[in-house]
Amino acid sequence: MLTAATRSPHYADILARVRRLSVEEQLALVADIATVLQAAVHTEDELREAAYLAESPAFRRIAERSLQEIEAGRVRPVEELLGEL
Repeated sequence: MLTAATRSPHYADILARVRRLSVEEQLALVADIATVLQAAVHTEDELREAAYLAESPAFRRIAERSLQEIEAGRVRPVEELLGEL
């Protein structure tokens, strides 16, 4: 990834700007970048999980039955639904 970054025409400018930051500002920037990356990975994991569940016949049956129960005015406790999953 560093190789790809060094090819960027803006890399030298970005690096120069980062070097002008204080150590505390650099650490804060690193923490911000880590947070964004973690959120992106988390989101990607959620998308994969949602796609997996969407393909699951068992999940579809549970979802359909739950929607029918909601439409009929019946509601199950969340613990019961999670236990079934």
